[in-house]
Amino acid sequence: MKHAFQKGFTLIELMIVVAIIGILAAIALPWYQDYAVRAKMSEAVLAASQCRTAVSEVYQAKGGTALPAGGGWGCESANPTTQYVRGVQTDEKGAVQVTVHNISADVEDKTLLLVPEVSDGKIVGWKCGPGTVDAKYLPGACRETGLTVGTLAPSSPTTEASAAGPETGLSASHAPGRWGAAIRRPRSCRTSRRASPTDAHRGSACPGPRPCTCHRS
Repeated sequence: MKHAFQKGFTLIELMIVVAIIGILAAIALPWYQDYAVRAKMSEAVLAASQCRTAVSEVYQAKGGTALPAGGGWGCESANPTTQYVRGVQTDEKGAVQVTVHNISADVEDKTLLLVPEVSDGKIVGWKCGPGTVDAKYLPGACRETGLTVGTLAPSSPTTEASAAGPETGLSASHAPGRWGAAIRRPRSCRTSRRASPTDAHRGSACPGPRPCTCHRS
C-alpha cells in the first residue's frame, strides 16, 4: 500500500522567495518615496499657476509697458499659503518663484520657477522648471532647465521665526516644568515669599511654610 506524502517548501525555496521580496522592496520603496514627493510638489506648481494668471492680466492690461516691480503683481506672499507652500515671490518681469516646505527633507525650502516668455510686450508662453529643487521631484511638464529670475520680492519667505525655532506660546509664568508639563502658578503665589507658621494667626489659610500655596489676606 502506497502512502501519499504532502510536499512543502524547502528551506532553500523559502530563502529565495524572501530574497526576491527584499530586492523588490529595495527598488520600489525609493521610487514610491519620490512619487509621494512629486505628488505634493504639484501643490507648489498650482500656486505658481495662480500667480501666472495675475501676471498675464497685468501684461494684457498694460501692454507690456509700465510694469510693476518685483512683488507688485498682486499674487505674492511672504507667509505660508498652503501646507506645502512657504511663500511666493515675483520679479520685475513677472517670473514666479515658489518656495516649498513640510514635504520632505530633500526639498525643504527649495524653489521652483515659472518664467514668462515675452515678445513685443505680450506673453507668448510660460516655462516651468526647477530653481533649487531637484528636477526629479517635479511633474514631467515642469522640468525646463536654465531658467533665471531677476530681483525677487517680497523678501525670502524663510522667516526669522523659522530660524529661531518653534514658538511655544508660553509666558514666563507658564514655562514648562521639570517634567515638561506647563506649570500655571496662581496669581497670589508669584512672589518668592514663603508663608511662615505664624501666618495662620494673621488671617492666612496656610498653616505652615509651604511655598506658593497661599498668601496673606
